[in-house]
Amino acid sequence: MNKAELINLTKSLLNEVDLSKRKYHHVIMQHSSAFKDYSKKNPRDQYAGFIKDSYRRVPEDEPPLYGKVSENSLPRIYRILDALYAAIEKLGGNINKDLSVLVRGEHVSFTFTEGQEQVKHVLTKDEEKKLERYEIEKRRYSFAYEPRFRKYDYIPNGRLTFSIGKGKHIRDTDETGIESRVGDMLHRIYVQSEKERIDRLAREEEQRKREEEQRQRELKRKLYNEEVDKINALKNEALDYETACRIRAYANAIAEQSGLSQEKEAWIKRANEKADWYDPTMDVDDPILGRRNHSKPSELEKKYY
Repeated sequence: MNKAELINLTKSLLNEVDLSKRKYHHVIMQHSSAFKDYSKKNPRDQYAGFIKDSYRRVPEDEPPLYGKVSENSLPRIYRILDALYAAIEKLGGNINKDLSVLVRGEHVSFTFTEGQEQVKHVLTKDEEKKLERYEIEKRRYSFAYEPRFRKYDYIPNGRLTFSIGKGKHIRDTDETGIESRVGDMLHRIYVQSEKERIDRLAREEEQRKREEEQRQRELKRKLYNEEVDKINALKNEALDYETACRIRAYANAIAEQSGLSQEKEAWIKRANEKADWYDPTMDVDDPILGRRNHSKPSELEKKYY
C-alpha cells in the first residue's frame, strides 16, 4: 500500500470519527485511567516545565505521555490515536499497551509532546509567606536560609507535536492542527516500520557475525589446545621411552660386572621390569604401580593416605 492509499484510508476513517466520542480503543481507555490515577498519586506543578531529560529514569508505573503533555490535550491525542489504531488494525497490525504499535511484525514507537509558553513567574501566596518569613528571620538572626523560586512559569499552550524516528515531526500550525495530517502520521509509521526492519536485520546480521567469529575463535582455540595436548603427550611418551632406555642401559652395565650376587641379579631383573613399565611401546602393568599413563607427565609421588 503506497502513501496515497494510506492517507486516503486514514482520511476515510477520520471522517467516521465522532469528535464527541468518549469511548475509544481499549488501549486508549486503559491509558486514560492510568494517566488519571498516576496524576493523582504524583501531582506535579502545572506551571513547571515538562520533563526534558531523556536520560531520566522513568518509574515503572509512569504511563506514556506523562510529563510530555497536559491532561487538557489528551482528548485530541486520543482522537488521533483512535483513528491511527483503527487503520493499523484494519491493515493487520497490533496495538501495544504502551501506545506503540506492531506493524508488519516490527515494533514502532512514536510520541506526542505539547509546547509551553514561558512567562515571568508570579509568586504564589505560599511563596510570598516564605519570603516574608525569610525577611523577618534575616533581621533577627545572623543567618537565614533564603528561599529560591523559579524565574519563569511554563504554561501548556495546546500546540501538539507528533514525533517518530529521528527528526521526524508533525506539528500544529497557526492554520491547522495535526489532526489534518493523520494520513501522514500513518504513512510515517509504516515507513518507520521498514526502517525498523532494516535496522533489525542489520543488528541480527551483526549478531550472527559476532557469534560466527566467536565460534571460529572457539574452534581455533579447541584445535590449538588439542594439538598442544597431543604434542605434550608425545613429549611425555618420548621421555618415558628415554627413561626406559636409560634404565635398561644402566641394568646392562651392572649385568656386565663379574661375580654378581643373587641380590644384584634380582635387582637387574626388577630394573628391566620397571624399564618395561616405563616403555610406551610395551605398555605393561606393574603389580604395585598398575598401568602407567605415558601421555601424562608423571613424577612418581608417595601416597600419604
